[in-house]
Amino acid sequence: MFNTTHQTLKILAALTWYSGVVVLTIKSMTLFISAYTILPEVLRLSMLIIIGIVIGLIKANYLFNKLCFKNLQRIASLQNPKIWQF
Repeated sequence: MFNTTHQTLKILAALTWYSGVVVLTIKSMTLFISAYTILPEVLRLSMLIIIGIVIGLIKANYLFNKLCFKNLQRIASLQNPKIWQF
């Protein structure tokens, strides 16, 4: 009843990952807006934004990509995939 294809699981996993990216982006933007209202020093805030982006890219490269690849391998190795296994 809940059987699905590997492709569907990959699409669901990708939607989950990308929704997390959107949520974290919105959260970081609201935090930066709040920080700007508390301390409107543009140079310091600009440096924090640049540092945050660099740290995010490093984390994405070394952590997120490996986790996504492992998840895709796990999905591909499923014998009888179910919808909740993404």
